[in-house]
Amino acid sequence: MRIGFHAYLLNSGDSYRNAGISQYIRQLLTAMQAEITGHDVTAFVNGGFSERDLFPNTRIVQASGFGDKPLDRILFEQYTLPIAARRLKLDVLHGTAFALPLMLPCAGVVSIHDVSFRWFRDAHHSSNRRYLSAISRLSVRRAKRIIAVSQATADDCVSLLGADRERVRVVYCGVDPFYHPRPAADVAAFRAVKGLTDPYILFVGTLEPRKNLGNLLKAFAQARKRGLKHRLVVVGGAGWMYEDMLRRVREDGLDDGVAFAGFAPAEEMPLWYGAADAFVYPSLLEGFGLPVAEAMACGTPVITSNTSSMPEVGGAAAAYATPTSVDEIADRLLEVANNVDCRAAMSAAGLKQAARFSWDKAARETMAVYAEATQ
Repeated sequence: MRIGFHAYLLNSGDSYRNAGISQYIRQLLTAMQAEITGHDVTAFVNGGFSERDLFPNTRIVQASGFGDKPLDRILFEQYTLPIAARRLKLDVLHGTAFALPLMLPCAGVVSIHDVSFRWFRDAHHSSNRRYLSAISRLSVRRAKRIIAVSQATADDCVSLLGADRERVRVVYCGVDPFYHPRPAADVAAFRAVKGLTDPYILFVGTLEPRKNLGNLLKAFAQARKRGLKHRLVVVGGAGWMYEDMLRRVREDGLDDGVAFAGFAPAEEMPLWYGAADAFVYPSLLEGFGLPVAEAMACGTPVITSNTSSMPEVGGAAAAYATPTSVDEIADRLLEVANNVDCRAAMSAAGLKQAARFSWDKAARETMAVYAEATQ
């Protein structure tokens, strides 16, 4: 097969831009290197991408002249990419992030990560929301196959985007083997360097309303009044309505109980997870919920939402709460953080659950989707 891989959102460097979809592209394309022997594969990347040697079995084509603005991406994928696909005589093009060229001259596969732009309209700039809504609907209708990163996302593709269920395939994300329990001495040294003298519960994610940090802060305040001794450490870059969250911390008298650590580089994350007594992730909607799987892979007990994809990822290993119920979140915080035996059992179960999610498996299943799309 002659395969094209739309990797425009793949980013280099250590910033929030190299998270989320960028990591999906990076991990999947890396794992696919072992699966593409005998195939001709081209990855189309942005002009600023600088890690060409990561993918030895893949031709890298850079989109020179295009920047990192949304309009640049749209122009590239709708005008330049179809020309390149025709020139290279591609059999299939994989749109890794919601979109395919509308004039695509070959079979198309599109990945849908979530449909948050339909569920949470105010969480996106209006122009971006309109484009995502339009292009995702058109792309799932144009595509020979649709990859959803969870069954919950697959259901949303059908109900909200009008996808044909027969063409949807669920391919779960994987967990990088880098996420695993670290030696106790390394964890202790990390705690000392970061000044983490008190036991803490960890939250990881961009600070925006969809992550439900507002309800978590209310639940944490309630749990502290009911006997919770842990601090809450928030790791993540500032997003939409960040200032409102800081104000809530001050108003609830939580300045000594909540620490905002900011964005953390990827190499630190296993230690942030490993040093925590529990990880809490009460997000309102996740396409896959990768932090849940990463925390479990590090042996950290997980408290998460009972909605969207989180039960698929957490399985029987996680503790669940309704994300809109402050009381339920507070109950789970107390039940897990204050019970050493509970945490030990959840840690062991989480390690087994996280092992289900492999990028090698995702690569094999994605290649099978390409084969279906070109039949």
